Amino acid sequence: MRHKLKIGLLIDNWNIPAWQHGLLVEILNSDYASIDVLIKPAANSSKAPRRGLAVSIYDAFQRYEKRHPVVNDACDIMSARKLLSGIDCITIPSGINSSCALERASKIANIDSQDIDVILALNDISSIDSLVDACKYGVWFYDYCYSSSTHVDSSWIGFRETLRRGPPVQSALMVRSAAYREDLTAYISYSSVSSQSHATTRSEHLWKIRAFVPRVLKNLYVHGGDGLLQKFHENATDTQLNHSLSPMNLTGFNVLTSSIIYALWRIRLKVSRRFSHKKWILMFRIGGNSRELIKFTKMRPPKDWFWADPFVVRKDDHYHIFFEEASVDSRHGHISVIRMDDSGNYSQPERVLERPYHLSYPFIFEWKRTMYLIPETGANRTIEAYKCKKFPDEWEFQGTLMENVSAYDATLFEYNDTWWLFANISEHECASTWDELCLFSSDNPLSDDWQPHPMNPIVSDVRVARPAGKIFHKDGRIYRPSQNSSFRYGYALNFSEILELTKTTYKERVVERLEPDWDPSIIGLHTFSASGELAVIDAIHRTRNFARRVRRSRHSSASKDQ
Repeated sequence: MRHKLKIGLLIDNWNIPAWQHGLLVEILNSDYASIDVLIKPAANSSKAPRRGLAVSIYDAFQRYEKRHPVVNDACDIMSARKLLSGIDCITIPSGINSSCALERASKIANIDSQDIDVILALNDISSIDSLVDACKYGVWFYDYCYSSSTHVDSSWIGFRETLRRGPPVQSALMVRSAAYREDLTAYISYSSVSSQSHATTRSEHLWKIRAFVPRVLKNLYVHGGDGLLQKFHENATDTQLNHSLSPMNLTGFNVLTSSIIYALWRIRLKVSRRFSHKKWILMFRIGGNSRELIKFTKMRPPKDWFWADPFVVRKDDHYHIFFEEASVDSRHGHISVIRMDDSGNYSQPERVLERPYHLSYPFIFEWKRTMYLIPETGANRTIEAYKCKKFPDEWEFQGTLMENVSAYDATLFEYNDTWWLFANISEHECASTWDELCLFSSDNPLSDDWQPHPMNPIVSDVRVARPAGKIFHKDGRIYRPSQNSSFRYGYALNFSEILELTKTTYKERVVERLEPDWDPSIIGLHTFSASGELAVIDAIHRTRNFARRVRRSRHSSASKDQ
């Protein structure tokens, strides 16, 4: 049996955020790593410097948001003293005189003698340069673009992005080693911004990045460390954080300006909600360039209902558009179908599948001359398959492909005699479901034994992760539609070319982006589906309701007069 990886933990305070506490619990309970030594600085020299006006604004913002606290906030403070009791602790002196230098060298030599594989620095990075020689695979630390030269502060993460409502929040797991001059990126990810809550933005992102260290440690444990640092070095050009986006590079004046603009935007948003409303609609085009959005025709649902997630099937000389239908109030979705002829004339929707839990994203595929439907059933923590008894309106339960999993928008694809299942999965219940795409394989699309891909999640980027329709072939190439939810859920669409798809590798690149910039009433795109000459998308449609409010007011006044 392979020995566990030996971890040294650099920690400057027993009181740590909940996400870091959860990370340590996972490592301590794992079969691939153990925490063998604690490393503490002698003095609290790693404290981040105060930043004047910027900090004052930040503190005021936090007090304002505490009126509506986040449940299970990743930044809730927890004590790690009991958790780490019994682990040897080595205190590193921080003085500059000769006696301190000698003692520091002796303590570092003691760490080196324990054959440590990785040193994990949670917050204090002031002394990591002196520790890089005391471990095999470098000192690992998180970089949120919110770092000073001595301290990384997770509480600020997403603050600037919330004020500016973008770009996506970025974080990376970095490695500093003796072999390379520059810090190496071991893992990188991008998350969405909750423009109305910094606490939500921060918490969702931190619960997600908690998984970075276990993922890389598992990979190191299974595959060994040969070439690990070299691999990080080779991937450096594709995995760089943009430190120019950091609020640490902003003056207090810039933070103040951003805060004022943000406050005005919140007021404008509140006012606009009184005079407009938005909901999902379908749009279609027959013939021509299926992605020339300006020529798509709107299909508006009835009042107080929305339509989303279209999937097109051509059968019996007609198009059948399966989609999610739900009332605006309940948001409890079911699957419906609309029949359309070659001229674009379409029927009223017919409900074809309903369950006690929410259904959406009706992925339909054919296997052995039989059609199957896999709706999104994340609310039930399952991936379910339904067999067609009578097309298009009779479907019976076939079986559960996965259970006890928060999986969203499952998309199947057959390639090289293997069935592949793509789905967005969040490892932590408080993490976003928009950010990370996982991949599984099986010889049978109805199997309940899907094998996870060793690179999971194969995509960790809110801009391209979540599926947005069927994967398709065109001109000998494979394309995967995906969502861009970096600014808001369902903001835009991408088409990524799949470059590698095997049981050990996966690689894709975005080749086209579709944004809601051709019609001021369209503010989001979500799913793309095409069959034959018909292409269908869904879109967030915003309409003014001022006239309707005026009519209601007049009606109310007339009633009072009577």
